[in-house]
Amino acid sequence: MLVEFINPVSLSIVNELQALTLGAQFRGSGNVRVGQNAIDSFFNLIKLLVAAYNPKVKGRTITLQNDSKLPVSIRIASDPDVSITLKLEAEERKLVAIELKGGTDVSNIWNRLGEAEKSHAKARANGFNELWTVTRVDLNSDPELQKKARQQSGSTTRFFFLDHIADPTTPEALSFRQVLGSIMGVKLAP
Repeated sequence: MLVEFINPVSLSIVNELQALTLGAQFRGSGNVRVGQNAIDSFFNLIKLLVAAYNPKVKGRTITLQNDSKLPVSIRIASDPDVSITLKLEAEERKLVAIELKGGTDVSNIWNRLGEAEKSHAKARANGFNELWTVTRVDLNSDPELQKKARQQSGSTTRFFFLDHIADPTTPEALSFRQVLGSIMGVKLAP
């Protein structure tokens, strides 16, 4: 019906109609790539941080023995993007659920934090109490952004900026390594 009302039909109009109807799919696949890049960066960072523990990497899971000789698993999946657990004899202890948001535009960070909030709700229902959000937008250096982020994702117990935690010279990287290491029972590489 739409084509019937277009007069004359030209190659440029057909191209515009294709972009109009397929544009959302292209944008969606682009967003997936951005998110996947953030997850890959984070996974590589974690592998580097735990390298001294001779971790075993199988697919998207890293396993290692912590300083108490207990097995720790770091899994990349979805809902949450990253889950870190400790295997005890009687149970699996849920240590940290991490949501990664790879988009760099500040204007859409609030939507992404809403998505993180939904994932954190599922993680909390599954026994996680530490709920972190790692973004590619620096929410920690601006008090107003930090306040708004806390309002948008009230369940997030810690926010981290991926670019800062990947740079070992930043105070945020030191904080990330110390907190994560203490939770996992390991000393993470500087």
